[in-house]
Amino acid sequence: MRIFFLLLQAFILMTLGAALSSLLGEFALHIGGATSQALILLCLLADGGVLFSGPFVALAAAMFIFLLLSGYRMLRWTRWFGVVLNLGLIWLGLRWNFAPLLIGYFACNGLMLTLVPKRPDMALTLRWGSLLHDGLWGLLVLLCLLTDPPGAAPLALACVLPLVFLFRANQKAAQRLTADGVFRPALKTFAVTALITLALALLVPLLAPFAGLSCLFLLFCLEMRYLFPGTPPLPGSRQAFLVRLLGRMPAAAA
Repeated sequence: MRIFFLLLQAFILMTLGAALSSLLGEFALHIGGATSQALILLCLLADGGVLFSGPFVALAAAMFIFLLLSGYRMLRWTRWFGVVLNLGLIWLGLRWNFAPLLIGYFACNGLMLTLVPKRPDMALTLRWGSLLHDGLWGLLVLLCLLTDPPGAAPLALACVLPLVFLFRANQKAAQRLTADGVFRPALKTFAVTALITLALALLVPLLAPFAGLSCLFLLFCLEMRYLFPGTPPLPGSRQAFLVRLLGRMPAAAA
């Protein structure tokens, strides 16, 4: 659950960045018009363009930090800061007539932080990860179909098709990580995905959030597998120290 909520905040932040990049210069895949407007619309759903405001970006960043910290055993209490923050924002929203979507976002944030699990569930995370990657591919196809002019849609689809293989590689790496606990292949896949994401951020900003989400998903799976291992780490090792400090030992060794 924590992984999904972290990715939600990350997607908001990355989409804001991509939309701003497209506003400054619509050069991503030379796609303009409806496609760029569709991404920008995601950032303008609240009245008055409040999603572009500094406070909203700061809130999304703060939520990302609270959710990240609350996943560690010794820092789980930090989630209550986020709960109080969002309850205060709901109160302000009702008092100052914020957009209903924005108030719902605050409520969702508070609920997310309240329900942060004590111990991650890898099987559930992988299930959500599969749905996430399917959703990303579906959203990419939708944006390609909205390409202006419409005749450019096949070219746009051909350009984003390689991302499907990237998503699949990250899914496979996460599944193998859970099955055999071997970190090296997953780390190699993560490094490649991170480089591709960086290149997209520089060259094709509108596609960077999609590759970035897939990259973050694999990173969080690596973190979960390392801090919440299925078998006890070697006594006195660095992993054993970090597991006791930030994660949780397996039941057999607890």
